Amino acid sequence: MEIEINKIKIGKRIRKDLGDLTSLKNSIREIGLLHPVVIDEENNLIAGLRRLMVYKSLTREKIPCTKINILEILQGEIDENEERKNFTPSEATEIWESIEKRKGNQYKVERGNLPRSKPREKTSKITGYSPKSLQKAKQIKESGDEELIKEMDKTGKIEPIFNKLKGKKERKKTQEILKQPSENLTDEELFKKHNIPLFLYNIWNVQKKDKRFGDDRFGWMPPEFAFNLLYYFTKQYDEVSDLFAGGCVMEDVCKAMNRTCNSYDLIPRRKSVTLNDITKNIPDISNSQLIFLDPPYWKQAEGEYTKEKTDFGNMDLKVFYDNFFKIFKQLKSKMKKDSYLAFIIQGTQWKNNLILEDHAFKIYRMLEDLNFEFVNRIICPYSTEQYNAQQINKSKKEKIILTLYRDLLVFKNGNSN
Repeated sequence: MEIEINKIKIGKRIRKDLGDLTSLKNSIREIGLLHPVVIDEENNLIAGLRRLMVYKSLTREKIPCTKINILEILQGEIDENEERKNFTPSEATEIWESIEKRKGNQYKVERGNLPRSKPREKTSKITGYSPKSLQKAKQIKESGDEELIKEMDKTGKIEPIFNKLKGKKERKKTQEILKQPSENLTDEELFKKHNIPLFLYNIWNVQKKDKRFGDDRFGWMPPEFAFNLLYYFTKQYDEVSDLFAGGCVMEDVCKAMNRTCNSYDLIPRRKSVTLNDITKNIPDISNSQLIFLDPPYWKQAEGEYTKEKTDFGNMDLKVFYDNFFKIFKQLKSKMKKDSYLAFIIQGTQWKNNLILEDHAFKIYRMLEDLNFEFVNRIICPYSTEQYNAQQINKSKKEKIILTLYRDLLVFKNGNSN
């Protein structure tokens, strides 16, 4: 349905700053309004202020709308099946807030006939989101994080965005902790301070995702790996070079462990990361005790990081290996004696027609040919959530053993260059 814009009552809104409306305006011009504004039975605006403002700026007289009858919802007379709409999560939470606001107020609904959970349950039936999802969507909306709110409404997904929000909160707390002095603590005491397990064997198994360190991005590495690498192969105040910085897990862990980290990446996501294309330039690593590489795992990361040809996720397999051989050769000549090179990677299988391409084995041979000294091969398991039911069923049918771990190879530059 449509309503004349001048009949919509905006009332007092919490949101004062509507942000830049240019992209929304262009989208509405080109493809129209994807989500109607939401109003109640008295034409009070519930959701869609930005869309309404764009329509006004375009001098439109009418705007598509969805009308929600709060009175019927409160009295339990609404037909959920007929009223169910394609609401964004933000709109769903605003509908819930409107029902809560009216409950027992304007329509004098008796509290005894309307349990506390009722408005959320009714909103759930109207919008299609579960009560738990609505609660999480509300927290995302109330966080004021425009990037996450936009992603939630665009995708319609609440749980993964809620997890991102939790991760951001945890990382913010960690950044405050990292500002506190810890110079007088030993490595063992630093592990205890940050509640990190010390791995005593060559299987580094992480059961729960620790979101306190680094940024939550594709290819994220468990910080426990970085902590233990630094413990075994560096000492406090040593220099570390991370040549594929990505989400900057190593950078944050170095701060926590009193090490200096030089971070480089093809697409820097922090000001502390130096722009560098490793296929064209090897930075100065002459003072680094540990060189760390966590590159894209070939086809598994195709198009996930960048669209650049020099992104290892976008390369032909031969070019992929040729580039690494060239990089290792240059690293060998630039690394100081007795420094370490650590490399983490998983074999490509699912996106290689279920044929396992064992990158770690090939890279091991390269490094051995270049006279790096082998130190250790550490197995870093994934959880079974790495594969969905469809993939598991296909592997059963074709009798394929699925790979479920990453290899962490550690070599030493012990010989003369």
